[in-house]
Amino acid sequence: GISASLLDEITRASKDAADEAFAGATRTLKDEATRANVAIGTGVTLIEAEGFPPDQIAATSRLADFVAFARAPDTVPSGDHTSLEETLLRAHRPVLLAPPYHVKTVGTKVAILWDGSNTAAVAVVAALPFLKTASAVTIVHGRTDLGSDKTIRELEESLTLRGIQSTRHVVEAGRKADGPLLAEVVQRIDAD
Repeated sequence: GISASLLDEITRASKDAADEAFAGATRTLKDEATRANVAIGTGVTLIEAEGFPPDQIAATSRLADFVAFARAPDTVPSGDHTSLEETLLRAHRPVLLAPPYHVKTVGTKVAILWDGSNTAAVAVVAALPFLKTASAVTIVHGRTDLGSDKTIRELEESLTLRGIQSTRHVVEAGRKADGPLLAEVVQRIDAD
């Protein structure tokens, strides 16, 4: 078994790493809010929660406009995508994959990861304010997902009724519509 002192050391190291990550996220949020001339708490909030990240993200994002994730630089392995995947499936909120560098525009080129599910539909409806102001909207789908031609046409018609033009981006047949796929396609189509 593991000794109590070793378990305590592991717990302390994990807490220290989490505290350091939160402090870094807080600094970044303050810097970016200052750069954008937005007051923290009046539209931008950073929430600290303890527990299994996907559960906490789903629970704390229920009333959020969207959920933001940092996107790793191309040279850094993407690592664990569990939180991103679970947010896509459970939070029912639009997801912003923020690049690892400062950008001048956000939301001008939007990607919708579409699988035809009710979860995807709810997220699209929640994202309508962002989609209406975007200059390009791309529907990303796989041929073998729930996102058959029928549901894709329904989505396109729904967007068109709202004055939103879209294009399609098909991924390899049978490829699972998940976090790593979304991150890959967002970079490929230069979505911001």
